[in-house]
Amino acid sequence: MNTLTYFSPDVLRDDQLRIYRAAGLSDTDAAILTDALIDAETTGIASHGLIRTWKYVDCILSGGIDPRAEASAVYDSPSWAVLDGHGGLGIVLSHKAMELCICKARETGIGIVNMRRSHHFGAAGLYTRMAARRGMFGMAMSNTGPMMAVTGTNTRRAGNNPFSYCVPAGKYDYVMLDMAMSKYADGKLQVFRAKGLPMPEGCALDRDGRPTTDPNDYFAGGILLPFGDYKAYGLAVMVDLLSGILSGAGVLGEVNAWNRTPGTDGNTGHFFMCIDIARVCPLEEYIERVEKMVEWYISAPAAEGYDRVRYPGEPEQEAARETMRRGIGLPETTMQSLRETAEKLGVQLNAF
Repeated sequence: MNTLTYFSPDVLRDDQLRIYRAAGLSDTDAAILTDALIDAETTGIASHGLIRTWKYVDCILSGGIDPRAEASAVYDSPSWAVLDGHGGLGIVLSHKAMELCICKARETGIGIVNMRRSHHFGAAGLYTRMAARRGMFGMAMSNTGPMMAVTGTNTRRAGNNPFSYCVPAGKYDYVMLDMAMSKYADGKLQVFRAKGLPMPEGCALDRDGRPTTDPNDYFAGGILLPFGDYKAYGLAVMVDLLSGILSGAGVLGEVNAWNRTPGTDGNTGHFFMCIDIARVCPLEEYIERVEKMVEWYISAPAAEGYDRVRYPGEPEQEAARETMRRGIGLPETTMQSLRETAEKLGVQLNAF
């Protein structure tokens, strides 16, 4: 099993900024992408953190992602917009789309922004927390190419389509759900592999549709398994309806989030929504009631095997506090991928 080496988030952030500037991003966009990856590491979502750096850079250098692409409006109204990302970086495009969504919600009470021709957008909770920090309800989702089996088959048929919502929660900071449709997301299986750990039972099949706990079997053409059987299947379809079809983006086999083909785009679609809570009730009253709801859950007696009940979003907050204490822990495999990426770009790393 690989052990973790801990680093200052600031030192890692500086290295990431120089990597992405060398890859062709503007200072502003390099900061958006870097902050998203550091945020994922900080909140315990290493599957969407620095382990992804080499993929983003590889797609940029191959010409499959345009690091300078800017979104343009296909449709725009006071409360709703559809944007074309022109094959740019999904995280950068999505950050700007959520900012626009927040502005529309502030003006009209509700904002919706669809995005087409984007790429992998990282951790969905990043965008919904942006809304919650502004006193709003936020929702974000994205489609992917087929990665997951659905009810009745052991072949890849559905995307692992991530989904998140988040609201402000006063003394509890925020209540947030950030999930994919599989029992364990692709990125989490990358972390198991990077740490030299087996996967839990029941989360993936090998390429022949047989159960496996070896992450290498999954990355050799295996298949993710959904949580809750038909329930995740139904939710995955919903995300495709809103993120893919409504956006005019690709759906299922038309999506390639990690595109390496020059002159094309990943064809990924996103959906963002914000509701300005203060339009329908005083924000302070809403937050007070959210606090009481949280207290109802966390006051429940803990079942055997649990220390206590946690509310949605609390694990991320706990991880952030632990990161402040210890720093960001990276396995050697992630460190090596960062070394190789930096060398390819002629960048000298300061962290290691």
